[in-house]
Amino acid sequence: HLGLANLAWLRRDLAQADQSFQAAVQASPPRSTTRLRYAEFKTRNGDREAGKRMLEELTKSTPDYLPACIDLAELGYAAKRYEECQGLIVKILGSDPVNFDTQMLQGRLAMAKGEIAHAVSILEKLASAYDKVAQVHHQLALAKLLNKDFSGAIASLSQAVKLNPSQSESVLLLSELNIRQGNHSAAIVTLNPLIKQFPKIPRAHILLATAYLGRGSRE
Repeated sequence: HLGLANLAWLRRDLAQADQSFQAAVQASPPRSTTRLRYAEFKTRNGDREAGKRMLEELTKSTPDYLPACIDLAELGYAAKRYEECQGLIVKILGSDPVNFDTQMLQGRLAMAKGEIAHAVSILEKLASAYDKVAQVHHQLALAKLLNKDFSGAIASLSQAVKLNPSQSESVLLLSELNIRQGNHSAAIVTLNPLIKQFPKIPRAHILLATAYLGRGSRE
């Protein structure tokens, strides 16, 4: 049933997907990724409240099932229910202090609440523990930007791009910061491989043209 549900979702046959998900859930145990997937389906297809109810039922029936708590915390963050999100983060980290996804969420939540120094502290520790994960360095760069640490943000973005040159959000932000700092050549070097790989990103072309103009070239 789960395979049929996923296939129907892929085909955008949402009614069939919903029916197949219901059958899959009925055949699954309480601590099941099938239930998480169904909640995700509901959330991503316009019924956020139904997805939230499913996750809440899971956390009540199996309170130690952390994946459901993590998804519920993400929903709270997305809906800007920050206190609810914070409470779930505390619960999760109380059981699993090194849970990666929750620590990343904790950093994003701190930024959203304006606790920038706290966000930087959280993400610096994560970047040290997971120094090969590009997305951690990207998030740290965002926190540093909010903290007006532009050189630090450039350093973190450079590390993110080094680890994953295809991570377009990091490449674009790094290029924009380099252009603002007058380092047009660095922006050109960073943007060209991205455009070669993903030629249909308009912002990349705009930034590249800006960098060439800034360098005094009409190429």
